[in-house]
Amino acid sequence: MELAKLSRKGQLYIPKRLLKALGVEGEAYFLVELAPEGGLLLRPAGVYPLEVYTEERLQELLAEDTLTALPPSPVRLHRLFLDANVLFAACWQEGRAQALLELAPRAKVLLLTSPHALEEARRNLEAKRPEALECLQRIRERVQTVPEAPMALVQKALAEGLPLKDAPILAAAWKAGAEALVTGDRRHFGHLMGKRVRGLWVVSLAEALAGVMGLLEDKG
Repeated sequence: MELAKLSRKGQLYIPKRLLKALGVEGEAYFLVELAPEGGLLLRPAGVYPLEVYTEERLQELLAEDTLTALPPSPVRLHRLFLDANVLFAACWQEGRAQALLELAPRAKVLLLTSPHALEEARRNLEAKRPEALECLQRIRERVQTVPEAPMALVQKALAEGLPLKDAPILAAAWKAGAEALVTGDRRHFGHLMGKRVRGLWVVSLAEALAGVMGLLEDKG
């Protein structure tokens, strides 16, 4: 727990360590609301649109998470950026996302994500399964949150054929120096899956999990 100072003008000074943990750099906007216990709850405000999962989209994304036989993975990577749907799936069911989160540390694989991805996962869990929000909080503690990318990188992601809600995800993965972006969203990322985009692999959950398991097998 940290001590924050409120000035006479109503300015709140948040310790830099906490801002860094949230992936917030420089000037930023926050959503502020009253918590049930009477305190204030602050969250980074999403600058870009967030997807709200319809029932059709929910089934589509969860199908990508279902545990089945894994394909051979052509890559052995150590810095993986997780899309919002991966975080969501890990808190929804026992599947590939949960397995990836469990096995990655054993394989010395660093898992990354962004405030934008976390907020999309949070909003959808809050709407559909609020009791799973505790799971998302535990994931926050195990995954490194990196800063959002500048608009210039988001524009480059848009040029790759992504909608505005997804471009910040690809851009943040680039900025973080990730080796791969892991997503279950074939509808919007399908044309990039299995490819390297500006040095970054875009892979499915199955491919990412197969790669992590391959690293564990290599270690014996």
